[in-house]
Amino acid sequence: MRKLKFFPYAFREYLVLVVVISLSVGMLNLNSNSQIRWLQSCVLSIFGTFQQVVCWFSEYSDLKKENEQLRQENIRLAYENSMLKKAYLENIRLRRMLKLQQKSKYKLLPASVIGRNYKGFSHAVLLDIGRQNQVKKDLPVICSSGVVGKLAFVGEKFSVVQLIDDINFRISGLVQRSRVVGVVKPGPGNECYLDYVPLHSDVRTGDLVVTSGYSKIFPKGLEIGVVTEVHNPENALFEKIKLQLSANLGKIEEVFIVLQNQ
Repeated sequence: MRKLKFFPYAFREYLVLVVVISLSVGMLNLNSNSQIRWLQSCVLSIFGTFQQVVCWFSEYSDLKKENEQLRQENIRLAYENSMLKKAYLENIRLRRMLKLQQKSKYKLLPASVIGRNYKGFSHAVLLDIGRQNQVKKDLPVICSSGVVGKLAFVGEKFSVVQLIDDINFRISGLVQRSRVVGVVKPGPGNECYLDYVPLHSDVRTGDLVVTSGYSKIFPKGLEIGVVTEVHNPENALFEKIKLQLSANLGKIEEVFIVLQNQ
């Protein structure tokens, strides 16, 4: 629906005509020069004031239109900037994944994350591949940063990944520097730990933990995370070793399925 224009602005020509005619008639009824001059002065004053009002409304209308155009332009530029930033970040991710695929000694199948929080798991994601892509249950899932999880359910076109921080997930880990072996498992507060490591083992903050290769699922040497804290509790059998996972599981968008050795 078209917006109604402001009354004085829309009908200014008619108002001017009415005022001029009325004053002209009044002037015809006057005889003295002083009265004519007074009336002329009034006419000029009224006409000037009216013209100022009309100009003000005209400028206001133009300014309002210009502001709306600028607002629309800002929205468009913000959207384009957002799309460019998204494309830039996507390009970085894809370059990293391509580099990983080229360097890997395993056959890798790329997949995209299309959903999260699948029923039956505390932490899981849904992928856009399935049996039609020659994948099967328990295949490892990684990203350019490290281990993501494993395929827990495989449908015809879609698959569910049980993430490494899922409450029921376990994976054998190896401290790369000292070759100390433990089991990586989630703990309270979405944290992960390297468990079953004897007290006073050679584990330090900053050590990199990778897959040990003792699992039938995960090949050796895939990055899991970095040691952030090491504690030796009294009257305990094992150290308490906290890890920072290498993969940012909350932000993953593209992953690889590890199919087999090349």
